[in-house]
Amino acid sequence: MTLNVPATPVPSLDRAFDLLEAGDRDGAIALCEAILRLDDKHYGALYLLGSILGETRKLDEAAAALQRAIAIDPSRPLAYFNLANVLRWMDRHEAALAAIDAYLAKKPDNFEAFVLRADSCIKAERLDEALRSAERAVALAPTDADAHNIRGAALTKLGRHVEACASFDRAVALNPRLAKAFRNRALAELKLKDHDRALASFEQALALNPDLDYVEGMLCQTRQQICAWSGLASQIARIRQAIVAGRRAAEPFFVLSILDSNSLSRKAAETFLADQVKTPPPPPRAPTRPIDKGRIHLGYFSSTLRGHAMAHLIAGVLERHDRTRFEMSAFSFAPGPIDAVTKQLTPAFDRFLHVRDQSDQQIAQLSQSLGVDIAIDLSGFTDDYRIAIFAHRAAPIQVNYLGYPGTTAAPFIDYLIADRVVIPEGEDRHFSERIVRLPNTYHPYDRTRQISEETPSRASLSLPETGFVFCCFNSGYKILPDVFDSWMRILSQTSGSVLWILRENDHIVQNLRREAQARGVDPGRLVFAERMPNAQHLARHRQADLFLDTLPCNAHTTASDALWAGLPVLTRIGEAFAGRVAASILTAVGLPETIVRSQAEYEATAIDLAANPDKLATIKAKLANNRLTAPLFDTEGFTRDLERAFEAMYERYRLGLPPERMDLAPSGQSIGLA
Repeated sequence: MTLNVPATPVPSLDRAFDLLEAGDRDGAIALCEAILRLDDKHYGALYLLGSILGETRKLDEAAAALQRAIAIDPSRPLAYFNLANVLRWMDRHEAALAAIDAYLAKKPDNFEAFVLRADSCIKAERLDEALRSAERAVALAPTDADAHNIRGAALTKLGRHVEACASFDRAVALNPRLAKAFRNRALAELKLKDHDRALASFEQALALNPDLDYVEGMLCQTRQQICAWSGLASQIARIRQAIVAGRRAAEPFFVLSILDSNSLSRKAAETFLADQVKTPPPPPRAPTRPIDKGRIHLGYFSSTLRGHAMAHLIAGVLERHDRTRFEMSAFSFAPGPIDAVTKQLTPAFDRFLHVRDQSDQQIAQLSQSLGVDIAIDLSGFTDDYRIAIFAHRAAPIQVNYLGYPGTTAAPFIDYLIADRVVIPEGEDRHFSERIVRLPNTYHPYDRTRQISEETPSRASLSLPETGFVFCCFNSGYKILPDVFDSWMRILSQTSGSVLWILRENDHIVQNLRREAQARGVDPGRLVFAERMPNAQHLARHRQADLFLDTLPCNAHTTASDALWAGLPVLTRIGEAFAGRVAASILTAVGLPETIVRSQAEYEATAIDLAANPDKLATIKAKLANNRLTAPLFDTEGFTRDLERAFEAMYERYRLGLPPERMDLAPSGQSIGLA
């Protein structure tokens, strides 16, 4: 949406318009400034100056000029419209809504204003209001593609994906060259698990606009979700080049699954963050009490405090926090209704706040009003992330933990909780946060997780009655061709073996069987596991012999689940955080012998363990012995270590010291500061 620039009878401004039309923005700006030096209350010069500065993204100066113009003559509507656009670009959505409402009070039938209003409402999480504004835009301009596109965007945010697709269909029918509508339709189609249509929509968007933000990565990610690898290597190479160049090629969470590099992950995060968060963070507020009085107030912020792997991982920690030392608040922006897991977790907190319908700034202000001392972001850049909450400084200490295995590149996130394996010495430079290393692993686990006592038969799981069972229950997007190459070589060298994979969609079954055939392996040796309740899922691990991990993005929850169920995990350690998580988990359970460093060693170890049952039995016995004594499943001990980290962060803050790297020694020893 472009800014509106009206005609003017003032001769000097006519010249400014001529310069602007000729492409000389700098000359037009200089002329406006010259007029204002003679008359600092010249409405036309202020209006035009603010409009041009807005187009050139000098947003603070643009907003100031337009606000001055409005103060001089509040009766003219266009300044409000342009100010609303500028404020929207600044992520000041509540202020943008006030400006657009002032415009609509004077021009109530302008459909473009309702399109702008709907967009700002979406950004402010006022979703029902967004839909009403979008529908008003459609009513005023039923043949305008942008109006239908914004209606689809509002419906998508509301989870009404079938209706959203219909709106996007109408938008592209009206304007077949509206690339953003094809992209938006693809995102809704993914929510409906319609991968074929999503691929076609992403491809059309990319064909129309090769530079459309993040679409190259979205297309690549969709292909990975169904293991459709044609042209994947060249596409990943293009994404790598684009990230290095600072282009908006792929969202940072997806980058973790294709590039084994902390430096490139940071670069992708920096580019994404600069695009998504434009509000400079306010400084931390001053300490309000000494460390030895009252409780430190922890705020956990997440979209995953529900039936989600994250909630299962951290539930035991949340339930074991020492409530005499810590006050606990949950800020949940989870989509959908409250589920059984949310109800289970609610008593772990002093207050459990459902804040999905509040804006980022409102959530931050709520946190501030409650006196949260340490805000813990469990989402990072994962689904339904809300990192802009922390740009408004939800708490004086802000922490990236668990949900996102990489740097946020956010100057307003103070700490990242890790360990010595996932971020070894020398890698700190690739993280904007100060690293706090826990003594064993950063990865929690709830040792009360139930495993069904009934083990399903091999036949009921479609597994052969005899033969070695390799398995991998990682999501399909983590399976890259070179990993699959290794798996097929392992199967080829292990007579009678099968590979047991999670069936996430029908495409994975078809595509991986075709890829197996192309590598000379009987497609029937791939067995696909249906989803089932967690206790039963854990129990079926007993019918597998060895879990084969992926790289560059390891098994995370799936690795600790396998080990909890008694199944050894073989991992190849990578360079980046996301590719070192399984090694951290295995180290914490005392199984370093199943951590390897090369593809050749990975294949040789898997083949050797399959061929030597006594060697594998020794590893399984060691796992069984360590299971209830090693740090990995010591939820109580882990919680105390995490609390020591939080106390150390708060103590530095209380003393007026800046955030600093910390290496926590084992319990009972002092904390080491780098």
